[in-house]
Amino acid sequence: MKHQGRNLILLIAVLAILIGAYYGLQKYAQRQEDKKLDEAAAELSAGEILSTDSADILSFRYTCDGTEYAFVKEDDTWYYTGDRSMAIDADTVTTFLNGIAKPVAEDTIGEMEDLSPFGLAEGYTVVAWTTADAEYEVHLGDCNDTLGQYYLCEAGSHEVYLVDSYYHTRLQKTAEDFKAAEETS
Repeated sequence: MKHQGRNLILLIAVLAILIGAYYGLQKYAQRQEDKKLDEAAAELSAGEILSTDSADILSFRYTCDGTEYAFVKEDDTWYYTGDRSMAIDADTVTTFLNGIAKPVAEDTIGEMEDLSPFGLAEGYTVVAWTTADAEYEVHLGDCNDTLGQYYLCEAGSHEVYLVDSYYHTRLQKTAEDFKAAEETS
């Protein structure tokens, strides 16, 4: 009888240890998942403002020195809407789109009532692209001369970001810059 009582106590102790280990592992797994979600949210909030895969883009337009350039993809071929006979280099378009469709915030200014101090009220550079599912548009404003970065916001938003000057540099292309090189025989 004494032996059975000791075995019962031992069995209860092992069961308690197993239950504790189960709940401990549950808590550990939940903390790891929360940590991953927090890191992912921090990366997104500190980095990409928008993220569109260039392969999904069906059309895009932008302004350069006051001139609007627009391109459309039909049957996997890019066309400049201003001159559909111009042969467009698809690799040049892909490189361009990889840069503009994923603007990265160097810093977040925040929600601003008045966008004019950032050059985002009027006279800004428009960059827009469409996919099968959505339309995107961002506005590139003035350069912050101290930081060498440009102000950017999404159309319809008052959330202002600073982006690297390279985002502006990418937009300094005319339609001729997308022209495919002529093949020589």
